[in-house]
Amino acid sequence: MQGTKGGEASATPDSFSTLGSLISAIRMQVKELSPVDRTPRAKAKKIESYQENEESESDLEYPVQKKPRSSKKGARLKVGKPGKRRRLSLAMLFELLPLELVFEIWSYLEPLDLLRISRSNKWLQDLLTSKTSVAVWRTARANVTPPLDCPPDQTEVQWASLVFENNCSLCGAPSTTTVYWALRIRACGSCRIAHLTSARAAQKRLSHVQDVETVLELVPKSRDFGARSYVAGQRYVYDTRAIEAVGEQLEGLELRIEAKLAHSHEELEAYKSAQKQIVAEITYHGQKAKEWERLWLESRREQREEIASQRKTDVQKRLLELGHDPKDVSRALSCPSVDKPKPLTENGWRAIRGTVENLVNQHKTTRLEYERRETLRRRQTKFSSVYFQFRQRTGLPPVGFAPGISDLCQLLEISSILEQENDVEVTEESFAPVLSLLPQYLDQWTRKKQELLLLKMAEAGIGGISEPPTDSNCQLLRKASSVFFCDRVKSSRRYVRRVPDDRDMAPIPPDDSMYWHLCITKESGYGRFIHRDEPDWSLSCLIFDKDVMERIDALVETLGLDPCETTASDLDALNARVICIDCDILKNDTAWSWRAAARHIRDHKSSGITWNGWRRLSQVEERAVIRLESSELYGGDLPRMICSWCRDHPINYLHIRNLAKHMRANHNKALEEADFRPDPTVHPPPIPLEAITEISETSN
Repeated sequence: MQGTKGGEASATPDSFSTLGSLISAIRMQVKELSPVDRTPRAKAKKIESYQENEESESDLEYPVQKKPRSSKKGARLKVGKPGKRRRLSLAMLFELLPLELVFEIWSYLEPLDLLRISRSNKWLQDLLTSKTSVAVWRTARANVTPPLDCPPDQTEVQWASLVFENNCSLCGAPSTTTVYWALRIRACGSCRIAHLTSARAAQKRLSHVQDVETVLELVPKSRDFGARSYVAGQRYVYDTRAIEAVGEQLEGLELRIEAKLAHSHEELEAYKSAQKQIVAEITYHGQKAKEWERLWLESRREQREEIASQRKTDVQKRLLELGHDPKDVSRALSCPSVDKPKPLTENGWRAIRGTVENLVNQHKTTRLEYERRETLRRRQTKFSSVYFQFRQRTGLPPVGFAPGISDLCQLLEISSILEQENDVEVTEESFAPVLSLLPQYLDQWTRKKQELLLLKMAEAGIGGISEPPTDSNCQLLRKASSVFFCDRVKSSRRYVRRVPDDRDMAPIPPDDSMYWHLCITKESGYGRFIHRDEPDWSLSCLIFDKDVMERIDALVETLGLDPCETTASDLDALNARVICIDCDILKNDTAWSWRAAARHIRDHKSSGITWNGWRRLSQVEERAVIRLESSELYGGDLPRMICSWCRDHPINYLHIRNLAKHMRANHNKALEEADFRPDPTVHPPPIPLEAITEISETSN
């Protein structure tokens, strides 16, 4: 390419192999442009001549003859070496190219690119701010989607700076997003306070302006975006500079009227009419600009989302090529290093690959753990169904005083089936070979727990219990008076964040009711009961009281039964009601069931009152008490039932009217498959003797 500075060469776009590639290179360099140095030393480095590279037309380097600089002290400066080459800057490139070719290149850029070019060089600034470049700015605005017209009261450079730059129009502060389109101002918070005013504040702030109300009708206004935008009188703001300028014009015209100059009234009215028309045009164009801003931001958002989506797709494709699972990859795509509007390049992928792959591996570990837990849960559910069917067929020992499903799953034969790989199908038939081992395991488990309970009784002072306990010792546990209490309800606020109820305070015979006491089969944590890490029962919370045992034996004798042969089930079947003689003497007589009486004994003992025995109610009084216990007056309701399918759940009781709903929602089974029993830990409420007397007299 032959030519000289100033566009005298006859170069055309055909001189370049690809115009698009040149434009792309220029666009990348434009983003890195910065204003040139204006220091004296920089000005001294003027290029005296441009020489063409003789080796290749594509080489943009040329030798530079540096001009000697004068020193303040008169010393001589060294001159640059004559063979040294210097690379051309983008500004120098534009100076070398013909003006028509420069405008052709700029027609592919956007207004923000032209603004950056204009601020990189004095010659380029003069060129882009001249009238000859107006067509270039219009073409650049047309490249923006959606396009926006330039208002007649703004130049192309002013409008491009207002629309596309984020600097404050008044102080140059960066990252300013608030634009007052009708005022043609992009203002930061400080400039908004300093240069904008509301109609109410203008009365005091611009007191030197005469007739402010009239002036405000002749200047543009814009909706306020400040914190007090909805306060009466401050919904719109005005530019103080415009108010002062219009005020001076009106003041001058009014002075002409006072001087009685010719046509002064007509000039004032014509000025007001013209100013109102200008304000109307500015307001109309400001509304269009506001709508354009909304559409442009939405378009930018869609573009950013499209770029971010394409970036995710590229990252996903690369991860899948590396052999990662699609489930883990999809969860890792939401990390900040992937989910951002930036195209993915080779360098960018090398920078984030390690982080993304680590995240994918973490999601893989979490997914495999979750799948393993779900697989074991489904297999335990199948074994639970098999176990209950087997129990119903063979008539195993009472369900309550027996290991739970989690305990049975610890058997080596059963755990070997449950712990198989996830891809191995385990059905209910898979557990058939191990069912024959259950009776022997249940006997061993029951004997072990009975020995622990007998040791607690021996520690409480019950004699005749050997170590290890014998079969004859185990007969003690069948007695109705062999009841235990939970010691943790004394410090329930420390142990679990809830108030102990009747289920906690009730006596715990070593039968079905022992399983349903949550302190034995569950573990407390964070205010709720959870499963234990060790599924075996924990009997550490139970205590035994020898005095309570003796008083329950006395209660059994009062009912005419043998204390050594009577069991808790026998007393439940008798369903008798008794009165504490000590409470009867103190005129605090109350009717108790035997379970409620056992709890009353413990409370009675702690009060220090001498105990004198029991008195059984007559049959008429017992019938009256039973009717009152089921009435709404004393909190009676439908009986609470226990679902055997929910043995491993922290709450396993429900009212009888909800049985069908419970089976359908929690077990996906019909009511016919249900296995319910009355809650053994719930005893009837105590009934005052006065209420019993009233009912007896009414019946007679």
